[in-house]
Amino acid sequence: MIYHSMKTIYFLEALLISSAFGSFEVTTISDSLVPSSDDVTYSCSFENEWSLSNHPIDYPSSAHWSPPVLVAHSSGYSMWREDGLATDGVEQVAETGSTRIILNDIAGSSSTGDVVTGRVTFNSNTQMQTLDRIEMTPTNRQLSTITMIAPSPDWFTGFYDFDAVNSSTQSWLREFIIETYPFDAGTEEGGTYSLGNPPTNPAEPILRLDVDTVPSTGVFLNNSGDEVLPVARWTCTLDQEDPQVDTSGEAVDTICFPGRSTVQVKGKGSVSLRDLKIGDEVKVGADLFDRVYSFGHRTTSGKFPYLQITTTGKNLPIEISKDHMLFIVDQTGDTETKRAVPASYVTVGDWLHTDSGDPVRVKGVTPVFREGAYAPFTMTGKIVVNGIVSSNYISFFQGTDAVIIGGMKMPVTMHFVAHMFTSPLRLLAAIGIGLKETYNIGGLSNSIAVPYAIAKKLLALDQRVFGIALLFGAIIVMSFYVIELVLSSTMLLGIFVFAMAVAFFRNRFCSPNKAFGVKINGMNI
Repeated sequence: MIYHSMKTIYFLEALLISSAFGSFEVTTISDSLVPSSDDVTYSCSFENEWSLSNHPIDYPSSAHWSPPVLVAHSSGYSMWREDGLATDGVEQVAETGSTRIILNDIAGSSSTGDVVTGRVTFNSNTQMQTLDRIEMTPTNRQLSTITMIAPSPDWFTGFYDFDAVNSSTQSWLREFIIETYPFDAGTEEGGTYSLGNPPTNPAEPILRLDVDTVPSTGVFLNNSGDEVLPVARWTCTLDQEDPQVDTSGEAVDTICFPGRSTVQVKGKGSVSLRDLKIGDEVKVGADLFDRVYSFGHRTTSGKFPYLQITTTGKNLPIEISKDHMLFIVDQTGDTETKRAVPASYVTVGDWLHTDSGDPVRVKGVTPVFREGAYAPFTMTGKIVVNGIVSSNYISFFQGTDAVIIGGMKMPVTMHFVAHMFTSPLRLLAAIGIGLKETYNIGGLSNSIAVPYAIAKKLLALDQRVFGIALLFGAIIVMSFYVIELVLSSTMLLGIFVFAMAVAFFRNRFCSPNKAFGVKINGMNI
């Protein structure tokens, strides 16, 4: 404990500094693709920076560290905090280096997880120690640490309540390095490196020692006397590798939904996508069901990035890859217009089309990682996933439902184009010629993998080249699309059959020189 007058004067100022810059300094941070829903482990090291060159005043020849304690926990636990009072466990560590009480406190808390303890190290012969791996979970995603600056009255270092998850991406941090400073526990008097000093009564809040709050002796100040340098560095590195990364270093494309998403199957009820089968009839709209004839993408293992879209409805949030399309509802007065847009286009406040027919409003859009990737194809090109009407297809264009060629919006939607280009597959399925379903290493159906890859390369090369290729492709598949429309529409099929019958009978009975014609006076009747 430093002198009362000094501590009283600088306590509020230190709180302001803490709130602006933090009680510790995160010098390095990097992200991973490992989802925060996974259990993970970190390898952490503790490195000494308390030295004669950095902190020359009264630097003790026996300078050493007590066993560092590192604990994973939830927000329900607090080891220590700069403006809080030291617990008995923190007081014991800060004054004696003993970890007995603090470890008992950790073990007795329902808000703590894994805990690791290092060893005593003397600065004269050890500058760094590596701690045992520490396990972290979606529940226990925060880290706190403490170790005594020894010998000292009640000084220690460490950090507290550090969240190892990137809240924007909901993924674990790949690595973080934290520089920590000396703290006064507020439990014992003393202005230099000594033990067995009188207790501070009453105890005062924990305080970071900086140029304004160090004791009058000046301990911890640098040579210039104008700064307190860090006394320790903590480095933690995630042990798990990023999921599904290709040779270019980018995450593998996902054009689908995770396996835990649900659909309604006729005769079966609610079924997860991982259990959906080709041939199942799934809900595609209000009281409408349609047959699954293929999976455009089917990967049963691996973690993939999705957007979790929560709504005001009773349905579960829909989790969908950013390029996959779903139907939003534009409302103008009493008029509703539905259009398929990429999920990345959806924002809070948008209205989504549901299987009940009543649109629901978007409350939030959050990046998540989920197991598996599934993209069932139906004959109508639509599917209801978690109650939301979605397209079977992705969009190559962000922020619009249209096809963009040379910077210009074409008068066709991406959903229409994708549905037209897959018409040969549906036509084969409709007439009973089923292709054997196979998938490439990335999980894409081999029936669409090559066209998909060609389209992406052409689009990356030049939009005009893409437009020309799109036009020629449309000419080729248009006949398949027209035949599919005729076969799938009862009215069109009836008109087609009637027209063919009229043509047949007219040709059969009205044309001259037919075998069944009757010749009267040399004339064909």
